[in-house]
Amino acid sequence: KTNTTVFSAEGRFNTKSRRIHEFRRMLDNKVIPESYQFNTIKEELCSEYIHKFITEFQLIHPKRKRPYMIAENECGVGKIICSTIRPTQLQYTELYDAYECASFFAGFILYEPLQTPDEPPEILASPAQTLQWHTGDCFDMAILLCSFLLGSGYDAYVVNGYAPKFITLRDQSKTQCPLVSTTFEMNPTENDEDDTHEPDNDGNPYKPPNNGIKESKFVADQEERKRLAGLDSFILWAQDEEHPETDDEDSIQRVHAWVLVRAGRRDMREHIFLEPSTGRAYQTSTSPYIAIESLFSDKNIWMNTAFDRQISQMDFDLTNSSQWEYLFIPDRKGSQEEVLIADDRPESHDPNSIEHKDHSEDTAQQILDPPPSWVSSLVLDRSQYLLRYPPHGRRTILYLRAKVDYFAKNTHPQAIVMRVIFYLEKARTTVKEVHEWFENRKDRMFKRVRYCLEDRICESYSPGSAGEVRQWTEYAGKRREIDFYVSARLDRLRRREEEISKKICEYFEGRTDRLIFRSVILSANKSDAGARPILVLSHPHANGNQPHELYVLKMTQSFSQDTKVSSGTDISKRYFYVPEGKVVSQYHFVTGKITRQTKVYNHARSAANSAIPLQNIDEFGEDDQEGLQEAAASERDCYKQLQESYDNNHELMRRRAEFENNVIAERTVFETALERAEKGATNATGGDGILNTDAKGVDYLTPYLRNIRDPSRITKEEAVEVRQACLDGLKARLVERANIIQSRLNEENLKLARKQEQFQRSQREGDLSTEEYERSCTDAMFRINILEQRLVAHEEAALKKFATLDAKLNGDSRLRVLRN
Repeated sequence: KTNTTVFSAEGRFNTKSRRIHEFRRMLDNKVIPESYQFNTIKEELCSEYIHKFITEFQLIHPKRKRPYMIAENECGVGKIICSTIRPTQLQYTELYDAYECASFFAGFILYEPLQTPDEPPEILASPAQTLQWHTGDCFDMAILLCSFLLGSGYDAYVVNGYAPKFITLRDQSKTQCPLVSTTFEMNPTENDEDDTHEPDNDGNPYKPPNNGIKESKFVADQEERKRLAGLDSFILWAQDEEHPETDDEDSIQRVHAWVLVRAGRRDMREHIFLEPSTGRAYQTSTSPYIAIESLFSDKNIWMNTAFDRQISQMDFDLTNSSQWEYLFIPDRKGSQEEVLIADDRPESHDPNSIEHKDHSEDTAQQILDPPPSWVSSLVLDRSQYLLRYPPHGRRTILYLRAKVDYFAKNTHPQAIVMRVIFYLEKARTTVKEVHEWFENRKDRMFKRVRYCLEDRICESYSPGSAGEVRQWTEYAGKRREIDFYVSARLDRLRRREEEISKKICEYFEGRTDRLIFRSVILSANKSDAGARPILVLSHPHANGNQPHELYVLKMTQSFSQDTKVSSGTDISKRYFYVPEGKVVSQYHFVTGKITRQTKVYNHARSAANSAIPLQNIDEFGEDDQEGLQEAAASERDCYKQLQESYDNNHELMRRRAEFENNVIAERTVFETALERAEKGATNATGGDGILNTDAKGVDYLTPYLRNIRDPSRITKEEAVEVRQACLDGLKARLVERANIIQSRLNEENLKLARKQEQFQRSQREGDLSTEEYERSCTDAMFRINILEQRLVAHEEAALKKFATLDAKLNGDSRLRVLRN
């Protein structure tokens, strides 16, 4: 055994002996269940059987270590390790999933390496004590995790085996961050090459027809395999880099414990390993573990008899007697997987034969099942569950070129719950990307990515954000891209792209006017606007980096085709050349033609545009006054909409900056109710405040103190009036309740009397329906007895309530003048 102190990657060492010493020192002052301090007769019998099993196993396998089956608990009593598992199902739905459960307890429990790396722990504390300590080694965490997985319905087992150094020391500095596959950015689908860009639509007449060729099933299968492989790389195991073990000490076999979840239950399709210290999942064929000594659950212990076989080649069918040796004989009434045939000798198949009955009775008496769990119920308070990373609600993990910070909800000032920082080099000095996840922010932001080298930021929002923003991407001082939730916006804006002070493009979807695209080219120089600087986008609150006025040079609109009119008669695009005073309207293509109609309107003719040498263009000048007025009106409308959109965007930017400067974390209704309950409990245990409020936190004297001038200085006459009014009010309510019960009792008695008169009248007339009469009388007497009991109970309770209120008024500090 190695006696040197072993430190984990976080710098923690094993403190179990100190914690156990402190626990046993305070043992006399604690209420400990008897199962912790003593062994039952069955446990003693099983322990004796286990010692015999260990002796025989060592004779058969002399080169193997002594089987680890019995360990002391925190009270110093030897317990069977399988009885240390306590299957429990918590009330938190998040922990019903195996991956979420493993991830939660990997952060909830502080991991410590084993005191002796090459031997299992001599003391194995109960999982309930591990929850209370928030600290444990690999065996403590594996047993705790297995207990909750079994309670959630998984087929889980604790694995006792050997692992490499980076696993036992929780050193993830040379492994890839498992969150790297989730740090993707949504790429825009629009491609803004020039102003003539027109989004695709289903009405394109040149779309190639369906040729009837079916899709390849082989290609579909290959795509599905690629998709599943990508999911597995994130959910199960991200391939680690090599971990060289160069120290002389690393030649030892390091003992470790982890959890095996077998396939079959809870839709588990394959066997997986769960590492309790990190919460990561591994496939059994690619896991980094070295060897397995044994498995155990709450039902049994299985020894691995094929120790020389690699884990990737092992068969985890526990009924395979050539590889697994069970400790306790499985019950024949159990699952089919655990039922084994004790011997192969021929026996009678007649269930009524005497030999068969005697053999069945002897076998039932000889079966020794494991003792029940000696551990008390596992309880996880909601406050501890919400804290998630005790004691301060934060954890930090170092990966290869990455660092991950975890925060509990509502503990970080910016409502961050997870932050992943990626670096360029292994020394982690130059930051490449920063990914942040948020919860319960008032501005609905749930993720933000900073690309430090590109000076780019990308923010993602949930529905209900300011302006219904879905994603905000900004290149500092250069470009801004905003995606919106279309269904929540009245203008049906889907995407907005802005080259700051140069160009703005907007994409729409589902508008009634069929507008799908709008753009504007801007300039900060007045000279670029020519002789007509009449259209100006201005904002009074523009910052120093942005000019107050931007001159419009060109505006563009694109429309989808209207299927209700004949083809070629509705406008496809409009170009507004502001300095030249020219408007160009392009119509949709006519079905079967490759040319389309184009009209040009010049409402400020100059020498530069006096002649337009283009074909298929109808130029209209001053003679077409109606078309000219329509073109001028459409230019004004387009400019008005652009100005409105420009102002809305600036308002959105202002609100975004305001939210960022003053981050507000919203609390759910459940969290608010939990806080109120905790405050109520605090008030109930401290001071005279409870005398002044009821169970709902309402002052019972509030209605009677409204006419008092100064409630803090009540005179004796006012105190007498308040006391008498309060007692009279209670008396009136009690009397009213008594009258209600009495009136219902009188109604039932009257109905019964009428029923009796009706029955007597029917007897004189010869119509005898005794069964119906008896049934109705029985029901009526039942109701009458209930009402009489309620009335008596109310009278008794009324006297107690009146006396209680009188004593409460006498003890109220605000009416203390009555006691003088």
